[in-house]
Amino acid sequence: MDVKKHSMLNDAVLLAMVLCLIGSFFGTVFEVTRVTSLAFSLSLVLVLGFFAYRCFLNNRINLYLVIVLFLLVLSLLFGGLSGGLDYFKPAIIFVCSLACIALAYDVEISENAKKLMLLAVMAASVVIIVYFHFFGLKEEFYGSTDLVVLNFPNPNEAGMWIMSFIMLTVSGMRVFSGIVMKIASTAVAVFLIPLLMATKSRNAIIACAFFLVGFLAIRILKIRSAPKWAILAVTLSPFIVFSAYMLIHYVNPDTLDVVVGDDPSKTMSSRAGVWSRVMKNFGDSFLVGDYGEFADQNMHNSFASIFCQYGMPLLAAAAWFMYDAACRAQRRFSIYAALSLCAAYLSGCFETSFFCGISGLYLILFLLPACNGKGDRKEAAYAEQ
Repeated sequence: MDVKKHSMLNDAVLLAMVLCLIGSFFGTVFEVTRVTSLAFSLSLVLVLGFFAYRCFLNNRINLYLVIVLFLLVLSLLFGGLSGGLDYFKPAIIFVCSLACIALAYDVEISENAKKLMLLAVMAASVVIIVYFHFFGLKEEFYGSTDLVVLNFPNPNEAGMWIMSFIMLTVSGMRVFSGIVMKIASTAVAVFLIPLLMATKSRNAIIACAFFLVGFLAIRILKIRSAPKWAILAVTLSPFIVFSAYMLIHYVNPDTLDVVVGDDPSKTMSSRAGVWSRVMKNFGDSFLVGDYGEFADQNMHNSFASIFCQYGMPLLAAAAWFMYDAACRAQRRFSIYAALSLCAAYLSGCFETSFFCGISGLYLILFLLPACNGKGDRKEAAYAEQ
């Protein structure tokens, strides 16, 4: 297959993933479960199929993922093979998340495909903005203050979706060349921000702010590359936050009893209470985890979830793979691609939607870096890698 056909296939897969992402989102928001299920199932087939094709095309195997998959199989074997497809869904999504990260530094997308992708995301965002302002889309959550949930299980997951749409639309500032489209993409992002704030999702707000500040700093200060230690620090941020929280929790727990927002039940110590289970099961989970026990548990931290489900060896391998992927994305494409992955990694400090969730949100791990590629190079010979 020649270079032109490679490029056309890459673009087609990208646009198909965008349709799956939007289908999963709208299927949930408007409670059309059949659409949500179909879009999600197609996304799994697309990611795994396209990743397998890329490995065959390049005539090489991604060593990092081979190690991760080997450790994953061991964890599942020791965790007990029971249940149907739903039982293995978290493990399947974890593999798809890592495959999306691998594709993020391996696949070049044409500018036209990026523009079509962003136009679709912008159109979807406009629908949600209009629907929100005219119909409210607010629900009472756990008997407390009204929070935007968009029919997702909780406002944190809704916040992660809105955060992803904001980061994609902001990326239009680089992809679109005309001033009108640059303004339009920026305006859509600005109107999405109040919707994000209404979810009161600390995790999504912090990660989105990190991306926006980084994006503007790179453009204003003309930063060409981020140091590797900074990429490593952000990659390990879920572990750093977890360790700091637990240290404070055991040394002086009263320090975390700070109310966040206007909900008295939402304090800084709420996550520490969940994470204390990690410490209680540390010895039992260390080598191969306990998938049967934690597969359906939301540990509100990507590293904590990976550790509890699969053990320390797999967590270490996955963390190194994530770090290496961000470095490769910056080296081959641009600092913006690395920033995109780092923002996703940072969001794992308090939520697990990208790596251990059960929705199509993991597609952002490929779509966002793909959108933030160099933008000025054609599909080249893959042998350079």
